[in-house]
Amino acid sequence: SRGLGDVYKRQLVSWGWMEHIIGGEYRRIATMTAEDFPALLEARSAIIGDLRSDHQDALDEFNEICDSHQDVLWEIVFESP
Repeated sequence: SRGLGDVYKRQLVSWGWMEHIIGGEYRRIATMTAEDFPALLEARSAIIGDLRSDHQDALDEFNEICDSHQDVLWEIVFESP
């Protein structure tokens, strides 16, 4: 497993977890930011690849518990501190 290895460090600007307001204590949203969409998609693919190769049982259990997922990409045009 690469953990937060080279692909992640090179491609991601930040990452984190957010809690859903409704839906249960353990429902979370994974967040990732990158310089551009190709970098974000490369990092996402690497993470999923790592999960499939190193943690397939946990990934299967996760998908069994939470069987609906949506990936959403936003492009931030203006940002203030």
